[in-house]
Amino acid sequence: MKAPHFVGILFGFILSASAFAAGYDLDVKWKVPAPPRPRSAMDLKDFKELHRWESVRTDRECKTASAQNFMSALVLFGPKTGLLTDRQYKKVEHLLEEIVETSEKVCEPFKERYQRPRPYDVDRSLEPCIRKPGGTKSYPSSHAMAGMAAGLILGELFPAEAEKFRAAGIQIGTNRILGGVHHPSDVGVGQRMGEQMFEALKKNREFRRDFADAKARL
Repeated sequence: MKAPHFVGILFGFILSASAFAAGYDLDVKWKVPAPPRPRSAMDLKDFKELHRWESVRTDRECKTASAQNFMSALVLFGPKTGLLTDRQYKKVEHLLEEIVETSEKVCEPFKERYQRPRPYDVDRSLEPCIRKPGGTKSYPSSHAMAGMAAGLILGELFPAEAEKFRAAGIQIGTNRILGGVHHPSDVGVGQRMGEQMFEALKKNREFRRDFADAKARL
């Protein structure tokens, strides 16, 4: 009789977590070009860059990229990253989770539309140094989008450290390339989408309310 009770608690937790971060609804015409055609010059350039990263990446870089594999605010910007203190993170956690959720929500339809395979599914000689994502669709990178948008927003919350947060946001995308799980063009487009989301969020009433609340509590 205890199992159904436990399942009910677990299901309730999942629902509450989903309610906590449902993402912002943005009225945006996303600028997402089609990915490079297979074997095109840009596609070949992507693979050349992936092999270059594979030859120069360090174990430490792979470890950092691996630590960011799961996409959540805590993983990407939490206290263990050294970017925010525990106190600071708790004040901005809701805002960051909404940004991550928005990125996933926005990227998914494009992933479905373009169906670009992961690089290691095309070039079997590539050896990712981080766990392969469960999804097989590569374009665009939601990690890159969330990293860029969140990095820019944290820069607005902490102006004195704006460059640090922007660089950290960019690095999240770079780590997907050096880890071998995204094409460079996946990441480039994802980052441009993150910049576009940053501009759109500033016009969004719900975001402005959450931002003001976070700013007031810092």
